[in-house]
Amino acid sequence: MCSCPHKPPIWNGLHDGRDVAGIKVHKNIDQKEDLLDRMGRAELAANDFRITQTEERLRNQGIIGEDAAIKTHHEVGKEVRKAIENIGGRMPEDLPAEPSIKPLLDEKRRKERKRMKQSPPEQRQSLFDEPDRSKEKP
Repeated sequence: MCSCPHKPPIWNGLHDGRDVAGIKVHKNIDQKEDLLDRMGRAELAANDFRITQTEERLRNQGIIGEDAAIKTHHEVGKEVRKAIENIGGRMPEDLPAEPSIKPLLDEKRRKERKRMKQSPPEQRQSLFDEPDRSKEKP
């Protein structure tokens, strides 16, 4: 994404004219954090819908070039925003920030390492081990 002042950031259309830094300020998210890691299901779904519909429009209308693609992302974002408003949903920037997923992933990795260390060497799986298919039904 271009941060040039003359090009609208892709997020602008869906998030009421805010860029990523503005969304983070509005939602009280640290600037160092990944915005996508703090989005809930509804906001992630809106963004995914915006992306997929933009891809379709770019492909179907033969839109070429960075400026035209960014403009299209912005326009589709506005249309997704209108759809959310029409069905009575909360605007993406007004949805609460979710807890970061990073601590959950770190905890999962720690538990997996601990489990691997506690299991006997012969029961430890390697990335190169073939799965045991002897117990599968034909």
